[in-house]
Amino acid sequence: TGAVALPRPMAGASVLELGAGPGLPGLAAAKMGARVSLTDYSELVPLMERNILHNQLQGGAKASTLDWSQVSGSQLASELQRAPLDFILAADVVYFEEQDPLVDALKELMMPETTLVLAYRERTPADRIYLEDVILPKMQATRMDFETRSH
Repeated sequence: TGAVALPRPMAGASVLELGAGPGLPGLAAAKMGARVSLTDYSELVPLMERNILHNQLQGGAKASTLDWSQVSGSQLASELQRAPLDFILAADVVYFEEQDPLVDALKELMMPETTLVLAYRERTPADRIYLEDVILPKMQATRMDFETRSH
């Protein structure tokens, strides 16, 4: 079925969604009671804010700009030293062209107690090689592969 139990409940968890776009995974986490920060480029913040309002999640979610290449030394990174994230959600963010900024951001944002939930769709062989040879070796990971039929 593709369903997997998370290592801890989402209710009350602190969650950051990387490259959120419209923010669907983060909004779902907020609906389950998590405190969520949806992050992406500045031009997508208004879309994320509208989606937070449309889903009446103002108390559980916020939208903000996060440039992966500037996470190191940022206010967010220093805040996470005091209060680490429970989860980082990242859906459809693996692109070979974005490899260094993504890996750098994950290294800054993840603490030993942080669970990364990464949803990946293969587009090119280079993306798969990047995921398997660059991202996953840097993580203490339990890998769960699920496939869907092509559209």
